[in-house]
This record gives sequence, structure tokens and C-alpha cells, in this order.
Amino acid sequence: RYPIDYTTLVIAASENQVALEVNTSSLRTPSFRLGCRENYEIMLPLCMQYTVPIVVDSDAHDPSRVGDFALATKLLMEIGFNEDLILNNDLQKVKSFLLKTS
Repeated sequence: RYPIDYTTLVIAASENQVALEVNTSSLRTPSFRLGCRENYEIMLPLCMQYTVPIVVDSDAHDPSRVGDFALATKLLMEIGFNEDLILNNDLQKVKSFLLKTS
């Protein structure tokens, strides 16, 4: 709904050691988050370019959707996202990131 300069966002995340989020709930249709997929298609390649890690979450508003990452996983595969930059697919990566940023 609001214009975002994704290059500035991703560079700032890189400089401040911040992980960005891919929210599966936002990818569902219909979603009140207009243009979410298109925004991720801009942000995620920039995350790879600037080596910014991401976390993938279900942001479930319905208990049956908790842990359902299918739409996010599909998007990440379609754009060829580097799995090494996904923090929460490996406990050790999460721990290392948190220790580095604390």
C-alpha cells in the first residue's frame, strides 16, 4: 500500500545485521497486503545480492496454518533463492546469527 525503496531497505538490513521476513500468510489469495508477491520478487534478489538473511514464517491466523510454509517455499524456489540465506531452516544458523547480532 505504501511505496518502499527495497534497495535502501536491504542495504540498511545488511549494515545493521537485520534479517528480513518472508510471510507465507501474505502470499495467500486474497490478501489484504496488496502486491506482496511482487514486493518479495523485488526484495529477495536484493537480499541475495547484499547477502541479507531471511526468516520464513507462516504468520498463521488460523491454527491449521501454523507451520505451513508452502507458498513461501514455492516463491523461494521459483526465484532460485540461496538456501544458505534462510536462517530458520537450520537451528545452528539461527543460533549463530543471534550470537553475532547480540
